[in-house]
Amino acid sequence: ALNTILMNNFLIKVPFWVNALVILFMVLLVAFLASRLSTIWAFVATIVLIAALFIADSQLFDVYAYLMDFTAPAVATFFSLISIIIYRIMTEEKDKKRIRNMFGTYVSPAVVDQILENPPELGGVDKNLTVFFSDIRGFTTLSESMTPQELVKILNKYLSAMTDIILSYGGTLDKYEGDAIMCFWGAPLEQEDHALLACKSALEQMEALRQLNKEFPEDKQINIGIGLNSGKMTVGNMGSQQRMDYTLIGDNVNLGARLEGTNKQYRTNIIISEYTYGLVKDKMVVRELDNIRVKGKNKPVLIYELIDEKNDSSAT
Repeated sequence: ALNTILMNNFLIKVPFWVNALVILFMVLLVAFLASRLSTIWAFVATIVLIAALFIADSQLFDVYAYLMDFTAPAVATFFSLISIIIYRIMTEEKDKKRIRNMFGTYVSPAVVDQILENPPELGGVDKNLTVFFSDIRGFTTLSESMTPQELVKILNKYLSAMTDIILSYGGTLDKYEGDAIMCFWGAPLEQEDHALLACKSALEQMEALRQLNKEFPEDKQINIGIGLNSGKMTVGNMGSQQRMDYTLIGDNVNLGARLEGTNKQYRTNIIISEYTYGLVKDKMVVRELDNIRVKGKNKPVLIYELIDEKNDSSAT
């Protein structure tokens, strides 16, 4: 104190409003950084800011004899970071729960985990996908020969077996419509080989159905038709405020549905379009069927019966 008087070097207390501005600046800066950095880097940046504030306070005190509050800005900065981190964790957990609820019934748990790492655009996007439709042939006649309990038991067994295969190949289950199944490949996760995965799934489903039919009585055998088409489709959350579904729309979706029904005319089980065939021709054995005219296409579409996978010798 005596040295201060002799040297005429009195301490100058910084006004309250200056301290308030420093607190506001530090809090806003931390909020800005925390919104753009990972949690770890946001924490590191906050420590650096507090250290810089301490150095600045020390310099003001040593050189200019300014006494500025360090504790309040430092505490405010640190607690701002903690608050933002807690908010981010709560928000991220809420988003993860929403995505799990949304996709948990569409895809396998492993795919859900991948979606959480890189959430897709849900508002509706155009993507190149492969859509799959299947339907039980003569289902009405089949159902008339069973009791409701028998029908539900057989249908559940069939749908469970087919769904397991779809999910095992990374497919997204869209919906069941009675005995019909709609699913697709290429969304929400990117799958460059979406057409190949869909074809492999279709072939394996036919094999699984043959095994299932061995368990069913002769008069309750199931026969199905499958249609596959690839191309640009709109995918996203669609519906009302009360209920939303992650689904597809577009002419290429309609073509896939039509191909499923076309199996009746050609007495086949799996029909793929020329667009799907173009993506799998080196991997699959097919039989050319016909050209058909479809809505939304200027020229007829060539269709093929999907027969089997090519083995290594036939592929080379």
